[in-house]
Amino acid sequence: MTKVAIYARVSTSDNQDYTRQVEELTEKIIKDGYTGEDIDVFAESLSGYKFDKERPEMDRLNQKIKEDKNYYTRVYVTEISRIGRKPRKIRDIIETWNDAGVDLYIHNIGQNTLLPNGKRNAVVNMIIQVLVEFAHSEGELFKQRSRSGLLSSAKAGKAGGGKYLPYGYRKDKNKMLAICDDEAEVIEMIFDLYRKDNGTKVISGILNNKNVPTRTNKALKGKELNFKIRKKAEDIKWSDKQVHDILKNTIYKGKRRFKDRILDAPSIIPEELFDECTDIRKSKTHRNHTTEYVYLLKDRIICGCCGRNYFAKFKPKVGGDKVYICSSRLKKNGNCGNTGINISLIESAIYNEIISSDSILKYINKKDEVKKRLEDDMEQLKNRIVTNERLYGECVHQQKTLLKIALKVDMDAELYANENAELVLEENRLSDKLNRDRTQLRKIKSSLKKQKDIGTTAAMLKNAKEDRAELRAIFLNLIDKVIINVIDKDTVLANVFLSIEQVVLPNSLRLFLDTKGLRLRKKVYRYLPMEGRNDAVRYNENQLQTPVQKFQEEIYIVNENAGLMDTDYLTISHQNVLTIPIN
Repeated sequence: MTKVAIYARVSTSDNQDYTRQVEELTEKIIKDGYTGEDIDVFAESLSGYKFDKERPEMDRLNQKIKEDKNYYTRVYVTEISRIGRKPRKIRDIIETWNDAGVDLYIHNIGQNTLLPNGKRNAVVNMIIQVLVEFAHSEGELFKQRSRSGLLSSAKAGKAGGGKYLPYGYRKDKNKMLAICDDEAEVIEMIFDLYRKDNGTKVISGILNNKNVPTRTNKALKGKELNFKIRKKAEDIKWSDKQVHDILKNTIYKGKRRFKDRILDAPSIIPEELFDECTDIRKSKTHRNHTTEYVYLLKDRIICGCCGRNYFAKFKPKVGGDKVYICSSRLKKNGNCGNTGINISLIESAIYNEIISSDSILKYINKKDEVKKRLEDDMEQLKNRIVTNERLYGECVHQQKTLLKIALKVDMDAELYANENAELVLEENRLSDKLNRDRTQLRKIKSSLKKQKDIGTTAAMLKNAKEDRAELRAIFLNLIDKVIINVIDKDTVLANVFLSIEQVVLPNSLRLFLDTKGLRLRKKVYRYLPMEGRNDAVRYNENQLQTPVQKFQEEIYIVNENAGLMDTDYLTISHQNVLTIPIN
C-alpha cells in the first residue's frame, strides 16, 4: 500500500500547536486501514495567507507529489482552512493534487474530493467552493477584529509588540507603554546632539564610544545572530541608520503611529525639539542645499527668567518662525514661560543703537579683534572641509567597492539596494555640508578682503550690513550678552551688555522692543532706548530680580516727563533694518 500524508497548519496568532490536528487525523487514518509507518506529516505554524516559498512544508509536500504521482494516495486535513485562506490558491492546490490522482480528505465534513474510481466528486467540489469562500471571509473577519482589537489596545495605551518596542520604551506590569528611564536619556542625547549639528554617523560613533547598549544587545543577550557574518547580539553596534530612524519616529514627541492612525503616547522629548530636528533632517536630504543662516546673536542671547540660552528658529516661508526662543522649550515640562523675540527686531535695534551712539563707538575703533575672529572661523571651516572631503571620497569608494562585490558574488538585489541607499544618503549629507561650508568660507574671505579698506568700527558696521558673516564677527567681539524679559503683551526688554577687549562696560544698553509694530499691516521695527546704569545689579545668574512692574513705571515716568501719552518709540530707518537673506 502506498503512503498517505497529513497536512497540518496553525496560524501564528492561534496560541496553540498542530498536535491536536495530527493526533485526530492519525486516528482516522488508522481506521482507514493504514499503519503509522504509512503516514508522513507536514506541519507548520504560519498565516493562512502565505503560499509558495513562504510555506516550506506545503512546498515540500507538493514537490513529493510532483516527483512521484503514485507516492501518496491521499492527503488528510482537519478542515479546508488548514490549506489556506486565499480561495484561488486553495482551488489551485486541490486541482493539482486531484490531477495527480491524489485524493483530499476533509475531516470536519467527512468527505473526499475523489471517488473510489478516481473521478472527481462533483458534490464535494461544490461544497468545497462554499467552504473556501467561507474560510476567506472568516479570515478577513478575524483580521479585521484583530486590527480593531490591536487599535483599541493601542488607544488604551497598551504596549503591544514583543521585545522590539521603540528604543526608550518598555512594557510595564499592566502591559502599558511606559518610558524606560535609562534609554530615555539616550534618546534625549541623540536629539540634543543632532540639534547641535552632529550628523547621524557622528552620533552613532559617540554612542558606541560611550558603550551605550543597543536594544539588540539587551533583548538578545547571549544569542548568535545569523547575518552575512554571524555575530553575537552583544557585538551589535549603533549605526547611523538606527539614529536616523529614531530621529524620524514621532513617538518620541508623544505621537505614536498605528497603521494610518496617530495616537497619544508618553513623550520623551518636547514636540518643539523634535520638530526642530525634523527641519534640520529634511534640509539635509536636499542635494545642493547651500542655505546657511547666520544668526548675529547666537551664543550671546540669554533668558532673563531661567538663565538658559536662547536659540534661533527660522523658517524661510510666509508665517514661518523667525524668532529667538528660550532653550527651556526643548526640555520636557521645562518651559520657563519667557517669550520669544523676532530676530530682525532685536538684531536691528542693537545695530541701530550702536551705530547711532558716539559714546559707544569711541570704545570700539579697532578692527583687529574682528579680523582675528574671522580668521579663526575661516581656519575651523578649512579643517572641517578637509575632513568632510576625505569622508566624501571614502563614501564614493565604498559605493564602487559594493558594486564590484555585488557583481562578483551575485549579491541579493534587495540587500545591495539597502546598503547602497545608506551610502548614497551619507554621500548627499556630506555633499550638503561641503556646499554650505564652502559658501561660508567664500563669505569670510570676502569680509577679510573688504576690511583692508575700512578705517573705523563705525564704518565697518555700516559696510558690513549686507555681510552677516562679518557683522556676526563684530557683534561677537562687541556684545558680552543680551538678556531677554517680557514686560507686557507688547513690550520686551533686551538688556545688552557690551564688552571691549573682554571688559564689560559699566553701562548696558536697555532696549524696550515694541512687538506690536510687527503686527501692523505694514511692519514697523521700533524700540525705546533707556540708559542702563550698571543694570548687572538687577540680575542673579542672568535671571532678572527686579519686578517687571518697575520697568513699566520707568517707561511711564519717561513718557510723563516728555509730556507724552503713548510710548515714544524710535522707529528704525529702512537702511538699518537687518534681515536674513534667503539664497
